[in-house]
Amino acid sequence: MVIDSYSILGLSPGATKLQIRQAYRALAKSWHPDQLDGDATRFHQLRRAYDRLMEGIEKTNQAVPIRQFNFLSRFTRKSKPQAAPAPRQTLQLHIALEDLIKGVRRQVTLPDGQAVELQIPKGHSPNCKLPLARSGSSGASQFDVQLRIKPDQEFQLRGRDLHTELYLGLWAMRVGETVNLKTPVGTLAISIPVLSGPGRTLRLLGKGLPACGSAAAGDLYISLQVKAKSDFARRVDQFAETFARSARSARRT
Repeated sequence: MVIDSYSILGLSPGATKLQIRQAYRALAKSWHPDQLDGDATRFHQLRRAYDRLMEGIEKTNQAVPIRQFNFLSRFTRKSKPQAAPAPRQTLQLHIALEDLIKGVRRQVTLPDGQAVELQIPKGHSPNCKLPLARSGSSGASQFDVQLRIKPDQEFQLRGRDLHTELYLGLWAMRVGETVNLKTPVGTLAISIPVLSGPGRTLRLLGKGLPACGSAAAGDLYISLQVKAKSDFARRVDQFAETFARSARSARRT
């Protein structure tokens, strides 16, 4: 009867549990009564054959003691040592702040001297490493790239925010003016509030490091500073101070 069940499913005796299941599903789909060319009798015959074979396999598995199986497996199976994955190496890449903001492609030199191109996403956080894969003859060697930002004379990156200083004349701070400020994200028109003073900080939302993935865009902080006076202006101030002192001395005498 078992041999007939194998024949009904188109299998040879000794077929695995997976092969029996796959054969049954393929035939049952073709002979299902809901199909146009289906046959209920043939479908139920397939189902009975499938149940008999699966029941026979379950009884066979239950007949083998688990303890005996584990004992014999020690001698019949030889464990193959698993090759430890190659440790990931971290490489350093120095880039300019402007490149990080705009997003660029850069070449990274691997320890064996091979150069591999790396795409740096626009606004990528330098604290997060970038994966770099190099396919070789013996498999894939994995590397991580840690970005290092080169010092910038005018802008500093703190988190995702940019910080800079804007030097203006004291008069321009008091009356309030609109000045153009060249930044890594482009030239911005900055409106100086009236009656501003040295040390006041302006904040421009979203003008820092651009948004990248789930990280939101940073802000731009501008600290107002007094512009250094020219030699002529300093001499005028010295002359005015000397004249004021002379006038005070003359009134006292």
